[in-house]
Amino acid sequence: MPEMGAPPARISEVAESLSEKGHDVSVITAVPNRPLGKIKKGYDKKNYYHSYENGIHIHRVKVFLPKGLGSYFSRLITEASFFFFSFFYAFSIIRKSEVIIIQNPPLFSGLFACLVKCLSNTKVINWCSDIWPDLLIELGSLKKNSLICWSMKLIQRINFACSDSVAVTTPNSLNVLQKNYKTKNALLWRNAVDTYFFKPNKNGYDYRKEWGLSSNKFIIGYAGLHGNFQNLNTILDACKLLRNKNSKIHVVLVGDGIQKEHLNNRKLNENIENLTLFDSLERDAMPDLLQSFDAIVIPLARPMPSTIPSKFYEALAAGKPSIVVSDSEISNMVDDNKVGKIYIYGNEQSLAQEIIKLVDLDKNSFKKMGENARKLSLEFDRQKIVTKIESDLKNLLQRF
Repeated sequence: MPEMGAPPARISEVAESLSEKGHDVSVITAVPNRPLGKIKKGYDKKNYYHSYENGIHIHRVKVFLPKGLGSYFSRLITEASFFFFSFFYAFSIIRKSEVIIIQNPPLFSGLFACLVKCLSNTKVINWCSDIWPDLLIELGSLKKNSLICWSMKLIQRINFACSDSVAVTTPNSLNVLQKNYKTKNALLWRNAVDTYFFKPNKNGYDYRKEWGLSSNKFIIGYAGLHGNFQNLNTILDACKLLRNKNSKIHVVLVGDGIQKEHLNNRKLNENIENLTLFDSLERDAMPDLLQSFDAIVIPLARPMPSTIPSKFYEALAAGKPSIVVSDSEISNMVDDNKVGKIYIYGNEQSLAQEIIKLVDLDKNSFKKMGENARKLSLEFDRQKIVTKIESDLKNLLQRF
């Protein structure tokens, strides 16, 4: 899909893998509009687009993207419009399917399950990559006793009740699902990575030359969304501390998002010379991009006990040490497997200190950390996870 971010990558790779295994796969999605909230050129003339790509039928439907209504109500309208256009243009496809896997969030996509169950015999799996509103409460962006929280929780309960199974991506999410929603038919579908696609390769394109950075620079990299959940401001604050401590360290941020302009302005206004920001690259460029980094930072605005960003798995597959936030499932994995460093979220001094510790490692220790990362990634190989998904799909069909 022409979108950036974890869900499009995950859905695309799983769909392609299932297609390669002989399954007839269709994907219903919105026209590309992230991360800037604008419909991508070429998808702004019609309400519905169909294409056949890599063995998958892709159905893209229009969504409304209102401005000036506040983030919650704007998102509500966008999700509701996707619900409407999906039903209008693609329900005949869904009705003929044996199984429909619904990406959740958005919450309204989950409500589609209720309609499917009422009007067809299609089995429904609710693939809940983040459990809302529980995650938003964890982040502190939603009050637990607010009306919005109550309404979101009600919608989520309806989503799960109308699903034949609910799949989550982390063990902690599985615990939340069973504790807060009493879900019986719960599945663990881990996030995964194409370990062949992201394998270490010293002969790929060297972005360092394009960036004008010498080979003796130690590059800390990040490639992904520049949004509120990432809080890249902490990285900029750490850069300001590092520029007086180690001139060898340079930070590169690649991507786009609602914080990009703000970050660019900060770099210029605060003269952060050991930082460079670049626009997003196509997904095919990601392996070479990651190989151009010495280490990869996986930033989060605050600890998310039930969330492991997909960027972490890509860093593992690339054989690169990671720098991650503390008090989370991802930090436990880093600590247990010796694949990187851990910093206190939102604390630029802690981040700067951990970067320096990484740079100061002897050559053998640093190499071993990368080898550990690559080894760990094989446990989350995409084909291995897809085999489990395929098995769960077959079990679901046999159960009913």
